[in-house]
Amino acid sequence: MDNNMANFIDRLVSVSDFSKGKTSHIFDDVKNNNAQYVILKNNQPTAVLISVEDYKRIKKLEELLEKIETQILLEQAAEVQNKLDESTMLTMEDVMKKYNVSEEELKSCIVLCR
Repeated sequence: MDNNMANFIDRLVSVSDFSKGKTSHIFDDVKNNNAQYVILKNNQPTAVLISVEDYKRIKKLEELLEKIETQILLEQAAEVQNKLDESTMLTMEDVMKKYNVSEEELKSCIVLCR
């Protein structure tokens, strides 16, 4: 078994291990060594125990990814807007006529969606 797999297996902890006095050792390992543990309940992965520092880094990365995704969407929207040819655009009335939708039907759908 390679070292990575052995290390991963060492990081699997059953819920019952917490009640067997291993909690302090596990928490110390997480705090002092940035160790990560997968908590098993009924032999199924249920949770991950990570340090506060790792958690903060993950949250910061999530925020950065969200900002990047927002920027990408804004750039894509600007591209689409720049490519719009207003001469081929349909009015709302044209769309409603094309799909045979009355104003009353549209209003009733709006009310149902609220």
